[in-house]
This record gives sequence, structure tokens and C-alpha cells, in this order.
Amino acid sequence: FPSHDTWWNLNMGLTVSYQNQNFDISQISLATDEDLSRFNETLMMTNVVNSDFGFELNSENMKIGVASHNVVSAFKPENTLHLNTNVIYALYRQNTRDFVDYAFGVSAFQYANVFQVETTASAFIQKDYNSNPIQIGLMYRTWREVGFMFGFQLDQFKVSYSYDYNFGNLMRHSYGSHEIVLSYSFDKSRSCRVCW
Repeated sequence: FPSHDTWWNLNMGLTVSYQNQNFDISQISLATDEDLSRFNETLMMTNVVNSDFGFELNSENMKIGVASHNVVSAFKPENTLHLNTNVIYALYRQNTRDFVDYAFGVSAFQYANVFQVETTASAFIQKDYNSNPIQIGLMYRTWREVGFMFGFQLDQFKVSYSYDYNFGNLMRHSYGSHEIVLSYSFDKSRSCRVCW
């Protein structure tokens, strides 16, 4: 919808998911039979139907959004594996016609009784104004976590990779986490002035 000389889009999303978590007990070493009993009761196998939803308002230079993940879990306190997570975020992008275009953002996360803030800085390397073939970014999350992001786009396909590493107490027990996202845009025939 138009507002003065700025166009804004409202995007909404809703998903329903089936989450199954299962463990191979032969690959797990437990100290006592009591640990085995507790493990079987709490972690052996879980099946959960869940839902996510979100809203995003975006213009040529701004994105503002809220999202809630595992919404059904918010009403089931016994589900301790798939906790409800809420996010609010804002991003600013220059959206210039330059070869390299910059974006900055901040996000706030709530996960059970844990709150985190994340800041990001990205560079989009583009061959023209309507394409973003390469994206490179860095992020810092409270509690000493840093990350690197890289993505590239080929027509309607986009591949993204991110790596997070925690410098806090978790550092001794983790080598970081990797994430790969594959996405496909179905409708590229429609021109969007505020999509990025």
C-alpha cells in the first residue's frame, strides 16, 4: 500500500509442522540404570505437531517483523524439547544501484526464559538493481556468539550457509553450528519494488 512516496508491503506466513525426535539408545553411554530410565521417559521418542506464524512490513529500505515459532508448545508446558520462540526484528538496507549494497539489522529473541539480542551487517554484491546474486554477512549475538553468513542466488534458486560459534562456556563442548537453507521463488514474473 502506498504512503506518500514510499511503498510498503505486508507479508504474512503460517506453517504447520510435524516434529519427530528419536534416539538410537545403542549409541548412548549412560552412567547408571536410573539415567537410562530417565532417558527413556523424557527423550526416547517425541512426536509433536506444531505451528509457526509471522508478519513482516517492508519497504524499499526497511523490514520490520515479528514471528513466533512452535506456537502450540506455548500451551503445552510438558513439551521441553520444542519450546516456543518469539522474535522481533528490524533491518535497514541502502538499496542503491551500486555494485555493493549494505544492510544492517537488529533482532530480539525470547526462548522460554532466555532473552538474546542479535546484530547483523551484510553486503549484497549485485550485477543490477533487481538482483542480489551474492550476500555476505557477519552477526554478533549476546552471550558471546558470532557468526558468518554467505548466500548466492541463481534465478529463482537461493542457497544460503551460516556458521555460528559461541565463545562462552559452550565453547568447550561445541564446534559451532552449521545451517544450510535452500529456497525457491515460484513467481518471479511479477515485479516487486520493495522485495529484497
